[in-house]
Amino acid sequence: MISSCGNKGGGENNKKKEDPDSKYPVELNVEQIALASDQNKRMGFDIEPNGTLHIGFTACHEQTCFEGVLARAYGLPGSWTVEKIDEAGDRGWYVQYILDGNVSHLFYQNHDGHMLMHTYNPSNAWQIEEVDPYGWTGWWTSAARSTTGEFKISYVRSDSNFEDADLKIAIGSQGSWGTTTVDTHDSCGWKSCLALDNDNNPHIAYTAENKELRYVTGRPGKWTIETVDNSAGAGACGVAIATDAKMVHLAYCLETGTETDTQTRLMYAVRTSDGWEIETVDKSPSAGLFPSLALDPKGGVHIAYKDEDSGELRYARFLGVAWHIYTLYDNGSQPVIKIDDNGTMHVVFETDGWVSYGACTSCAPAKEEE
Repeated sequence: MISSCGNKGGGENNKKKEDPDSKYPVELNVEQIALASDQNKRMGFDIEPNGTLHIGFTACHEQTCFEGVLARAYGLPGSWTVEKIDEAGDRGWYVQYILDGNVSHLFYQNHDGHMLMHTYNPSNAWQIEEVDPYGWTGWWTSAARSTTGEFKISYVRSDSNFEDADLKIAIGSQGSWGTTTVDTHDSCGWKSCLALDNDNNPHIAYTAENKELRYVTGRPGKWTIETVDNSAGAGACGVAIATDAKMVHLAYCLETGTETDTQTRLMYAVRTSDGWEIETVDKSPSAGLFPSLALDPKGGVHIAYKDEDSGELRYARFLGVAWHIYTLYDNGSQPVIKIDDNGTMHVVFETDGWVSYGACTSCAPAKEEE
């Protein structure tokens, strides 16, 4: 169980556990890649075994950034190619990017038609298809690929007034999709974030009317739904999820106060055999916006997020003893992080209207490190 309390007990167990945090200095090397749309900043990316990065994002039309187009950037740091993929209207919201060998898969919302979409590039030719075209769908898309080759995508179906929303999941692959409604209680599904466990079971964190944070796992026809945090404002400004062999980990923003005096905090929750354990990570009054969560090869917990008052891109890390908080970059929002087997933390985020990329090569232990 992850805890920031240290060891307790007598004899040898009473010795204070050494905190390894200082062994991993935090330094992010950042470069700007492409201009982002004004309307949607949520991005996704994946990494080839040779280190080539592929980033999906909402780019600007030629004349305006008020409407978006689906685009990608790919390459190595210092050498990027930017390609616009779907320009037929206001496209490319809530982008998720998954590599399957040499084929890129992007899941996103067609914002004009309010549909969940999928595009992929076999033989280097982009194919675009509708995954769920019924109703106002595709909000807060989150996707993962199973070891069997299926894709699982959580998202929101809403009415046109955003007053009645459901959490849905789509399962399948190109040309063959099935969609299922997961949760219809209250107006729910917002901020949906999905991860798969080692058995390919989906785990989804999301909010209901921005009044409580929920979690669901299971399969179509047999879903188990739990309330993680029933505090008003739990998850209102962002939710992230990750799984390991033993536990489910959540990072989320807790919003409190009033419309004229709003405060936020970064929270962390872990699901063990005894239920949910919750703790505050960053108590700063404007911390925790748009969290992204990753686990390193040794089980350490890493969270990137925005602090609203300072504008900083912040980073919280737990390597077994205590949480430590750093400033990753002096201006950043909507981060997405991944940690590779070498212990490098890759960060894609928005800063000053640009899609930006940064790497911290010393932020996490490597898989083979003793």
